Amino acid sequence: MPTTPVSAPSQPVARPRAPEETGLASNFETFLQLLTTQLKNQDPLSPMDTERFTSQLVQFSAVEQALKTNRQLEQLVSLTRTSAASAALGMVGREVRVDGSRMLVDAQGGATIYELPERAASVTVRIFDADGRLIHSAVGGTEAGSNRFFWDGKRLDDSRAATGLYRITVTALDAAGRPIEAVLERTTRIDSLETRESGLVLVADGVPIAAEAVRPLPTSES
Repeated sequence: MPTTPVSAPSQPVARPRAPEETGLASNFETFLQLLTTQLKNQDPLSPMDTERFTSQLVQFSAVEQALKTNRQLEQLVSLTRTSAASAALGMVGREVRVDGSRMLVDAQGGATIYELPERAASVTVRIFDADGRLIHSAVGGTEAGSNRFFWDGKRLDDSRAATGLYRITVTALDAAGRPIEAVLERTTRIDSLETRESGLVLVADGVPIAAEAVRPLPTSES
């Protein structure tokens, strides 16, 4: 995959202050000037109440520390996202094992692929939420080999499912009513990386897949 080299800046670029930091700094400096002026001009026989000023000083310090902590957390989240994106990008073009029993669903719906060793007389696909409740049931493809199943995200009560991962089961029966094992895990190649409302997702065989549902092949299979 071609990459574009990025040259490092000759010197660090100063980060502009956020509006709330600028306001805090201005108010804090004004407060210190007022405090200093009052201390210089106070009546020695009737000293001012320093407890109130000390309390305000502590409050300013606490707010300033909170702003710094928030900024550091934002930087940490940004680094984590960058690391996750780099790891996901490294999967593109690789052969991997994909767990099809967990469907990634967003506003566009979701899809998965299951394989049948032989043609089935009937196939039922069921989708469950995180609490194990059945929220959708539909007829699936019966052909031998790979069958793609798409769900538009509508639950049994016609409400729309929230974005997230959902568990899938596939029940296949032959003409005599005997069960046929449907395989939901398969080996495939990651084709691309897409940005969706749920975040970055990998795409294989036209199906969006959550990164946690992808496993690299063992060394012996690669």
